[in-house]
Amino acid sequence: EQLDEERLAEIEKLKEALKDATVSYEYWVDKEYLVLRRIISYLEMVEPGDEETSSFTVKVTMEVDFPTYNLEVVVTPPEPTEMYQGTSI
Repeated sequence: EQLDEERLAEIEKLKEALKDATVSYEYWVDKEYLVLRRIISYLEMVEPGDEETSSFTVKVTMEVDFPTYNLEVVVTPPEPTEMYQGTSI
């Protein structure tokens, strides 16, 4: 699908912000079986401010653990939901 101009502008703005970001990864590997057990990623970037807000630092830490392998995983679909359409008082 083609992206509209607004979406492309947002992507370019994000790419520019991430250009000066600090990103690092840690990989934890099991010594005995040589399998990946954990990935930790760190992201730090400065979000520029505007006339109303000052700039601030964004820090994101993400951890993914892989405690076991070769286990069957069963994913059940979520329950159907409906949007509440009542009136407010």
